[in-house]
Amino acid sequence: MDRFYYEVYHPWRLQRQNLLEAQTRRALTVLGVKEKRNAIPEISWLPEMNPLLRYPEVKSAVQAGQIGVYFWLEPFGLADSWWVAPGLVIVSFAEPGKIYENYYSFARSLASRTQALADPTRLVILRMIRNIGMTNTDMAKYLGISRPTVSIHARILREAGLIRSLQRGREVRHEILPDEVHRVFHDLEHFLDLPPEEKDKG
Repeated sequence: MDRFYYEVYHPWRLQRQNLLEAQTRRALTVLGVKEKRNAIPEISWLPEMNPLLRYPEVKSAVQAGQIGVYFWLEPFGLADSWWVAPGLVIVSFAEPGKIYENYYSFARSLASRTQALADPTRLVILRMIRNIGMTNTDMAKYLGISRPTVSIHARILREAGLIRSLQRGREVRHEILPDEVHRVFHDLEHFLDLPPEEKDKG
């Protein structure tokens, strides 16, 4: 652990020292002197993803002076970090950093993949090609829709990484990628940080 601290974390922390100090000065400028402990803090300067702005109930409670706020500056750029204690909310005021950017990048990727599944025709297409690849013509006949429409649905599924399309002469054959479909549900569960599934006790 010491090796990690001195070889990795400590040098990285030193690189961010100027940013941390600049943000501290900004917070003190906006909030005023430290001695104003009972004053209702100004929160409009916070990043838009900050919980004090994102959750109306929390925002209202802070602005009404019903709960106090303890601002916390951390080096990781987790702009939405917060904890709630009796009568107090502890919240980060960091600007979004790389970790937060990666978090949102992952969220956008996951949203794109789940959106590809949010259409009954595309779900039927995945069901049809789960065991054997099919062409646009085959699927159009079965679904009773045009080949161009099938092609559009296939493109959405392909761009989401859920199928692959192989050119066979003048036809394109589509095949499902089962591992990638499994990954969507795994990533969704991981992203939402769902509690373990409760077994039926009856």
